[in-house]
Amino acid sequence: MKKKIFLLILVLVISRFFLGIYKNDEFGGNHLFIKHRPTWHWYFYSPAGLSDKSIENLSPEDQIEQQYWDEFVSGKVELE
Repeated sequence: MKKKIFLLILVLVISRFFLGIYKNDEFGGNHLFIKHRPTWHWYFYSPAGLSDKSIENLSPEDQIEQQYWDEFVSGKVELE
């Protein structure tokens, strides 16, 4: 019994790292997707949406969310 509980918890933690949910900018609705790298962040949305706002015009919290969106959902990765 303890082994089954341990396996269940392990599967839930691993799925939390490699699965995510994003909210569609244009039509709304939530979609499940597989992340390209593990992260604890679970729910992704774009604070800028479909507007012409640049990332500099967003609050610091929204800038982080936009960076997550760009990396995991839209595929825009900025190399440093």
